[in-house]
Amino acid sequence: VRVSTPPRSMPAVNNTHAVEIAPDTYWVGKRDPGAIFHANPFLRIFRGSDGAAPYNMLIDPGSSSDYAVVSAKVNALIGGMGRLNAMFINHQDPDVGSSAAAISARHAPKAAIMCSEPTWRLIVHFNLPRERFVDTERHAGGITLGTGHRVLPVPTPFCHFRGAVALYDPETRVLFTGDL
Repeated sequence: VRVSTPPRSMPAVNNTHAVEIAPDTYWVGKRDPGAIFHANPFLRIFRGSDGAAPYNMLIDPGSSSDYAVVSAKVNALIGGMGRLNAMFINHQDPDVGSSAAAISARHAPKAAIMCSEPTWRLIVHFNLPRERFVDTERHAGGITLGTGHRVLPVPTPFCHFRGAVALYDPETRVLFTGDL
């Protein structure tokens, strides 16, 4: 039996700067070459017209172990986690959204928390405030943001678990799929 060995050195990963994947759409996560799971947090900045304030959405904020990197990248882009208007959480796994509790309690006390009802039933145990929950199942035709932009929840029950939901941004044509 032949066993292959992993390469001795892994390629360098930029954990200090956000990576713009589409206009105003940034990957703000971290990569640890030795980790088993990799979350993919994104920051989407929806710019308002006529000087209106932008609408800042953190998509799949990641786990508490990713928080320092995600926070630093978000701070560099928008000036602080307190400027978040919403967090979208694809599904219930801790590597996808367990940092949402710290973010909502300490930094973004008014940010909406968008996810499906089945996901909410599990992540509410992270001590998230019910009054900020936005049920994506009630917005199958899309969610209109304060800037007039629209995002579309895309249920993906066969890809992860019954309550998993991807988020589609028609303007940039980016589908945020969680860990799909």
